[in-house]
Amino acid sequence: TVRYSLVLVLLAFVTLAIYWQGLSSGFIFDDYPNLQALSILNSDAPKPWLHFIAEGFSGTLGRPLSLFSFALQASAWPDNPAAFKWVNLALHLLNGGLLFALLLQIGKQLNLSQNYRFILAISTAAIWLLHPLNVSTVLYVVQRMTQLSTLFSLLGLLAYVHGRQAIAQEQWKKGWLWMSVGIGLGGILATLSKENGILLILYTLVLEFTVLQNLARPRQWYWWASVFLYAPLFILIVYFTYRFEALTQTYQARPFSLTERLLTQPRVLLDYVAKLLLLRPTQFGLFQDDFPTSHSALNPISTLPVILAWCAVMLAAIWWRVRWPVFAFGVLWFLAGHVLESSFIPLLMYFEHRNYLPSMGLLFALVYGVAWSLNHLRQSPAFKAILVLGGLWLCAAPLLTFNEARLWHQPIVQATVWAQTHPSSRLALYNAAAAVATKGQYEEMHRYYVQLQQAYPEEVSPPLTMLAASCYSPRLPAPNIAELLPFLSQGLLDAHTPSAVSFLATRVLNQRCGAMSVDTVEQILQQLLANPRATPYAEDLYTIYAQLLAETRRFEPAIEMLDKALAISNIVPLQLQRGAWLIQAGQTASAQQYLTDLKNGWSWWQWEIYQDTWQQLADLAAI
Repeated sequence: TVRYSLVLVLLAFVTLAIYWQGLSSGFIFDDYPNLQALSILNSDAPKPWLHFIAEGFSGTLGRPLSLFSFALQASAWPDNPAAFKWVNLALHLLNGGLLFALLLQIGKQLNLSQNYRFILAISTAAIWLLHPLNVSTVLYVVQRMTQLSTLFSLLGLLAYVHGRQAIAQEQWKKGWLWMSVGIGLGGILATLSKENGILLILYTLVLEFTVLQNLARPRQWYWWASVFLYAPLFILIVYFTYRFEALTQTYQARPFSLTERLLTQPRVLLDYVAKLLLLRPTQFGLFQDDFPTSHSALNPISTLPVILAWCAVMLAAIWWRVRWPVFAFGVLWFLAGHVLESSFIPLLMYFEHRNYLPSMGLLFALVYGVAWSLNHLRQSPAFKAILVLGGLWLCAAPLLTFNEARLWHQPIVQATVWAQTHPSSRLALYNAAAAVATKGQYEEMHRYYVQLQQAYPEEVSPPLTMLAASCYSPRLPAPNIAELLPFLSQGLLDAHTPSAVSFLATRVLNQRCGAMSVDTVEQILQQLLANPRATPYAEDLYTIYAQLLAETRRFEPAIEMLDKALAISNIVPLQLQRGAWLIQAGQTASAQQYLTDLKNGWSWWQWEIYQDTWQQLADLAAI
């Protein structure tokens, strides 16, 4: 135990030293929309904690546990991103320790000697902790959601394995309790951190039928599994079947179809594996949205062979799970971890952080395979080759991680490198433009927008963003409004469209955009809303338009526009905004009736969160 502790402490210090520079990096990308509401926790807003935790929008369940962890650090927002990254690193170290503990137990069930399973467990944990593929998960603040989900999943699996061992020794009460708490409570906490925590069920089944297959499985286990594993899995399948149409509606807002996503994901998974095992030093980074889409089974030509290869590997893992349980464990664990984020759900095509937990299985299989090869090939010429290549690999991985962490420490350099590495990535180019703008390099910012417009001439966001960017400096060329307006009603929209219009509207209202008028912004919004492709972004555009009208004291048309947004998404903040505008428009009787109807239609939870704001509006309406 002392030896284990000393090695783990040393490993923690090495990990800290490698990540040290990156801890002083800033917020990026989705950090802002997910965390900006932290500002209300430092204000006099009523029940600010409930507001922040209950209004999460990153996933179906709102991810309240992750938001609660961010709320605990509200005082560090927005000026101290390092505080958030320190917590992320601490979670990373804790997850590495839990992985070590889990692999020790797995090694025990594989009948490995104590020294051998210690070497396998500590080697796998070390590689995972220091692998460059995990850098963006640790230093990208909002991915604490992934880390917390992993934390509770590992705790749940540790409890399950402990319980299974007790069951095998006929310690029934202890076994059922540990297994039930591990899967029940662990699964709930993991899922409330991030929705793919529900995959704890699949991870458990992979463990059970590969590396734990030699544990005695009494008849009662099947009854227990029916309740804790198979029933939730069945409910999940029914839920996705019932909600399939609603869940896939977001494909209207993606540059790819459902079929194209399903065809592309096997190639994405292979690319993840290549990064994991071959390292590929120039390919790591947050923005990978330029990954080539598969338009058919033979376009690109690699699509069908990769799909067939994955089918063959999966079938081999199932077929040989008794003979080669560690190989089966590695493959099936990896695939189980990608069941949600690499399937039909219309997420962006590629993110490295999706491998945070799934990569553990493959790395253990890799370490086990190398150790087995070295043990059985001592007299072979291949022994020295494996030893040398393995040593070089072990040196390269932490060096690449150190380099990636250093890159995070230099946001301008990082943004430039990512844009150069991925010249067709929308996200990389927008990020680079925003990064150089913070330094007042507006001409350089404009160059990135021109690059975007050249890469995506059919999309409205690049010229709109260029128009908004021209507010920074009169020297920057802006699109011709007369030519731009007709294009806005025909071109393709994406997620950057509402943000560009919102920025433009704010600058114009504050008279910080030269001679551009509110009328021009209105014309832009009208053209965008007339675009038949605007449906996925209509709620945001209607809301922006309504706010523009309200800021110019035109409350009645503002309310009409807000009603169109509410018809799409009847969220409480917009409902309360409508009540406030009714009061400002002098329609106090309508406001009183509207607020009464709101109260009667809210759930107890909504009333608990918003009753103070509702009461303030009700008092104003009664004056």
